[in-house]
Amino acid sequence: MTHRVSLLRQLVKDQVRAIWSQGVRGMEVCTAAKLGWLTH
Repeated sequence: MTHRVSLLRQLVKDQVRAIWSQGVRGMEVCTAAKLGWLTH
């Protein structure tokens, strides 16, 4: 059980890191667009 949990945690960590490295740019653009929509 503990082993599975640690594996799951590692999986989630890798997933988050991958999404982060790939999606930071997209998220910045998306946030900028949302802010632009809000301010206009």
